[in-house]
Amino acid sequence: MAKGTGTFVSEFAACKFNQIAEIHAEAYPSAEFRHGPLAMLDEVERTAVIFIILDDEDLSQTLMNIL
Repeated sequence: MAKGTGTFVSEFAACKFNQIAEIHAEAYPSAEFRHGPLAMLDEVERTAVIFIILDDEDLSQTLMNIL
């Protein structure tokens, strides 16, 4: 689960956000979400978060990590 297909899809999407919209975007595996990016979110700044969830063998574990 640490490095699945979804991670690579997310990295590509983050790259496209950077190129096209010229906004900062980073991709993280769902297993790392609670220990890094979640700590950076702020209610005052209203940080947008987009999850790319694939219907694969890691679906239930991915959902547990982000909820």
